[in-house]
Amino acid sequence: MSGLFAAVLTALFLTLAIEVAVVAFLCRDSRGTWLLMSIACNLATNPGLNIILSAVRPYGGAYVYAAAFLVLEMLAVLAEAGLYRLGTGAPFRRCMVVSAAANAVSMLCGVAAELISTV
Repeated sequence: MSGLFAAVLTALFLTLAIEVAVVAFLCRDSRGTWLLMSIACNLATNPGLNIILSAVRPYGGAYVYAAAFLVLEMLAVLAEAGLYRLGTGAPFRRCMVVSAAANAVSMLCGVAAELISTV
């Protein structure tokens, strides 16, 4: 398994664990629609985001990487909110709140893990 493939899979599984838990906390529904949509949203956005970031990292420097990271996270929040809307039928505002909350928690966990690993 290549290093990039392993890194993308690791990031995906960790993100899924965190974001599905956040969505489970925020959106209790008996059919599990929100949880399934959380998995689908992350499968749709997370690998591409991490592949792009891994391409930017060696060439862009810290500021370019941080800017790319923030822009890609905002795009992921919007894309996932749209997918939540399509999959659940919930109002877009609620979908944005859920998407933003889940992404914020996983992003903060990822940043903390990155900081800890560099100490």
